[in-house]
Amino acid sequence: MLKYFVRPSASEDVQEVKTAPKEQVWVYSSHSNEKDILQIIKDYNLDENIIRDVYDKYELPRVEYKSNVMYVFLRVPFRSRSGNVASVPILCVVKGSVLVTLSIGDYFVPADVFSSSKLTMKSSKHVFVQILAYVADQYEEHIQRTGAYIVSTGKRLQTRDVDNHDFINFVTVESDLNEFNTSLSAVLAVLERLSENKFGAFNDKDVELIKDIILFNNQLLVAISSHAKTIQSIRNAYTTISNNSLNKRMKTLTILTVLITMPNVFYGMYGMNVALPFAEEPWAFLAITGFTVLLVIIGYGIVRRKKF
Repeated sequence: MLKYFVRPSASEDVQEVKTAPKEQVWVYSSHSNEKDILQIIKDYNLDENIIRDVYDKYELPRVEYKSNVMYVFLRVPFRSRSGNVASVPILCVVKGSVLVTLSIGDYFVPADVFSSSKLTMKSSKHVFVQILAYVADQYEEHIQRTGAYIVSTGKRLQTRDVDNHDFINFVTVESDLNEFNTSLSAVLAVLERLSENKFGAFNDKDVELIKDIILFNNQLLVAISSHAKTIQSIRNAYTTISNNSLNKRMKTLTILTVLITMPNVFYGMYGMNVALPFAEEPWAFLAITGFTVLLVIIGYGIVRRKKF
């Protein structure tokens, strides 16, 4: 699906038009199909081989310059129906005052970019930089959600309200963090190359903004590393707590076993069919029972005193 966005004047907002302007336009293509690709290549004379790389869902971020046209591949995060976080390749093409963005999905919404900043369509490069900032914001949003879940699990660990399902979910969370780290690291490499501005594609203001986005991406990578360490800490804490609880239970069961076994020694002896001391005495039952109870009490007192 192709859409064309222009800004008629400085006093007007960005508007969508039906025809394909040749200048000062943002050409947006989502769920790009063969017809859309051929139409864009024909209208703006772009390199077909590079454009078609957007079909590769594993395409990594990169920058290419060809015939005074800048082709930049990015990856934008999204949450799938299964709950996992994935990323989709986005191709941004800057040619003069024309900006073209293509994707094989619908995870890049122009309206969100319009609402986040006041775009000037006269500068396609400035719009492109705003898109870079928007992509960074998308990563931040997903990382914050992931971090909030990790923190919530850590708090529930304090009340022992954590079960095996939470640790199974951690497998998905770690996969999400790895996806963030891989995609952001690749995007960061692209941003650093753009900030060098070797071809003079950006003005000083845009370069400064790109450097700010680089700093922001580095902060996100630090947050990802911190979240991964938090997950490991939660796992270690849960393992330590579980082992400690198991040790206490085993200690309690051992003490109970010993306390129960002591009177059974005497009960077992007096259950034998042989001559035994006091066997004929009427008070023998009460004496033996009292002695075993006293023995259990003494044993319990020793356990308490030694803090076993």
